[in-house]
This record gives sequence, C-alpha cells and structure tokens, in this order.
Amino acid sequence: MSGESAAGRYTISVMAELTGIPIRTLRRYEERGLLDPPRSDGGTRRYTDADLARARRIAQLARDGVNLEGIRRILELEDTTASANHIP
Repeated sequence: MSGESAAGRYTISVMAELTGIPIRTLRRYEERGLLDPPRSDGGTRRYTDADLARARRIAQLARDGVNLEGIRRILELEDTTASANHIP
C-alpha cells in the first residue's frame, strides 16, 4: 500500500469529493503553490494520500480565517519542523 500512497491515485474530482473542496479551489491552491500533485504521463493530476491530508489542513486553516499567504507560511513552518524532527 505504501507504493500506492507514493504514487498519485486520486483524480481531482475524487479529491474534491473526499475533501469537500471545490475543483476550482483545488486548482487555485495548486496555482499558489500550496498543493503540487504529481501528474500522469497524460498530464492528469493524481493526488496522493499526503496531498489529501495537506488539502484537509489547508481547508481547516481557511475555515479558521487564515488567508492563502498565511496558509503558505504556516505549511512551510510545519514542513520545516517535520523535516527537522526526522533528521537522525
């Protein structure tokens, strides 16, 4: 299953259904650099489990009133902290 998680397996329409985030908003998040789903050879977005979790985190922050720039900064800090905690 970890191979499936690493490779994208959710299309944008499935991602929208799973997260409750409209497709247009998911595309906006990608344009702003908040999400970066891998693409198939044909160019189709193929979201991963990590993208799913990240999209849910973005939606939570947006519901809390954080703007997209604030969300970007929060995610950067969370990513940096997560990386620092995994250094041997």
